[in-house]
Amino acid sequence: MKAQGWDDIWQDEDKRRRWGEPDAYVVSLLPKLESEGVARALDLGCGVGRHARLLATAGIAVTAQDSSPSGLDHCRTWFETEGLRGDYVLDDMRTLAYPDDYYDLVIAWNVIYHTDRSTMVAVLNEIRRVTRPDGLLCLTLISTRNSNYGKGVEVEPKTFDNPKKSDGAHLHHYADEAEVRDLLRNWEVEDLVDEEQTFEGKRHPNTWHWIALARKRA
Repeated sequence: MKAQGWDDIWQDEDKRRRWGEPDAYVVSLLPKLESEGVARALDLGCGVGRHARLLATAGIAVTAQDSSPSGLDHCRTWFETEGLRGDYVLDDMRTLAYPDDYYDLVIAWNVIYHTDRSTMVAVLNEIRRVTRPDGLLCLTLISTRNSNYGKGVEVEPKTFDNPKKSDGAHLHHYADEAEVRDLLRNWEVEDLVDEEQTFEGKRHPNTWHWIALARKRA
């Protein structure tokens, strides 16, 4: 199997459909976001736009950012077809060209662990910079319980190069609970769970990821 990057993946209709439904956890946040007056959100690594679309239909002004032209094009077309408005930014996750304290919410779903730890820390610092005080971060990190942990070449502790993985063109950094909390030490963690992921309404065994909801505090 050829190692693929996300631009390859998003050109496949079946894979776009698989990732087309918003995760139930993000859907469950909508009442909280409304009660807190969340008005502006960044979907970092938006993919085909499933969470950006969800937020836009809730009346939130959304910036959809991704490094994949095909993913972002699909997101834009989806918005235009449904009469939704959004901003679309083609850029790497390491580059957040937004003002300080700009967003009420940042979602980074299955995104920032596609690299080494030092880059993850840099991305989290940028996310914190663009999030307003008391703003929210909804983040996933791939868990050491995931069935792919330990496969491939370990290029640094818990970071693996595994071309046999479906998105194997990217490194993957796996985390246990202690590391998740360390990475989020500058945030107030409000919720943290380790769950198998759901695609098209079905839970897939051994796809463990951490889901964190955290708040920016001084």
